[in-house]
Amino acid sequence: MSYRRYLKECSRCLTIKHLDDFGISRREANGRRSECKVCRSNKTPPLSAETRFWNNVPQREDGCWLWNGRKDGKGYGRLTVQGKQSGAHRFAWEFAVGPIPDGLCVLHRCDIPLCVRPDHLFLGTKADNSRDMAAKGRTGIRPKLSDSEAREVRERRDYGERGVDLAREFGISQQQVCNILKGRSRQRAFV
Repeated sequence: MSYRRYLKECSRCLTIKHLDDFGISRREANGRRSECKVCRSNKTPPLSAETRFWNNVPQREDGCWLWNGRKDGKGYGRLTVQGKQSGAHRFAWEFAVGPIPDGLCVLHRCDIPLCVRPDHLFLGTKADNSRDMAAKGRTGIRPKLSDSEAREVRERRDYGERGVDLAREFGISQQQVCNILKGRSRQRAFV
């Protein structure tokens, strides 16, 4: 069993502590107690959401302001405010600029998921996000063949080799061979 399974973030002091420090058992790990024993015994009011947020952000004159709090599996900062969990960059926009209109996303100019610096963020639609990713080469889609290999497929097919044999040799489908030959592919190779 992993030790990390028994860690929890205190909603008041924002430190990550063992479940024993919350006074709860492992079975109650997802229970209601969200403040550690120290914070419960201390009668000071909890920090505001904005204060909690900025306590996790070391601000610098230049460069990105990287979120130091909890992160999700994709590398984005996460924050829970009044039971609503969202990206830290979205909260940064809301605290610095204002509400995010419905249907819009908060995008990063710097392409660093942990960055919460407001002047590195901008609003856009999901389509804008996709275009931005494609323009910066972050689509995750890589062609199986280089331009020279696609050109070779065209030349060899022109010399009479069967498409099925070319597909098997280059590790692509027969349909992809047809797409290359008809110029319907990103890998359109001109001879």
